[in-house]
Amino acid sequence: MDDVDPQTAGPGSHDTADVPTAQEEVETVVDLGLDAGDGQGPHELELKREALTMALYLSLSLLAVLVTLPEVINPEDDNRWEATGTVFVTAVGLLLAHHLAFRLSSRLVSEGLLTPESRLALKAQLYGGVPVVLIATVPVLIFGEEDGEAAAIVALLAFVAWAAYRSARKRTSRLRSWLYVAVVLGAAFVVLAIKAAVGH
Repeated sequence: MDDVDPQTAGPGSHDTADVPTAQEEVETVVDLGLDAGDGQGPHELELKREALTMALYLSLSLLAVLVTLPEVINPEDDNRWEATGTVFVTAVGLLLAHHLAFRLSSRLVSEGLLTPESRLALKAQLYGGVPVVLIATVPVLIFGEEDGEAAAIVALLAFVAWAAYRSARKRTSRLRSWLYVAVVLGAAFVVLAIKAAVGH
């Protein structure tokens, strides 16, 4: 049989085994690595941005929830299940609300259809949000109400600070990157202080 010249072969002669599936594409892109410019196309960057946006949005939202939880009056009382449930239900509610809003907006701009790109974005948001839910709830469940809430707050703030540093460090010096982290955390503390003052 004669060899087929790849340059003259028809469209159907390409090997489809090299084409990644939608699931593989999301799992490859959504790693929360923030190295978003290293050989990735616009679609991959968009998926990573969706995942990171959801992770940061949930982090800031759950920080507000954690700082407004009722103060522990008696350390002897173990209300970790109640506190964990409050944070978990709030986090899941935020995920579902964003999911619904994204589906509606996608259909509005796509003639009533949920496009494959929109489905990939929803999966990316899920991959970005679920780890944050665990970060916010597991410490409360393991260490108890007071220590667990403190651990969760520190972990979420550390993630926000890390994201701020990495985003700034790509274009500026280390000193300016840390200054940017300070500004971001300062803004976050202002928001949390307002939230704590007004309550739920």
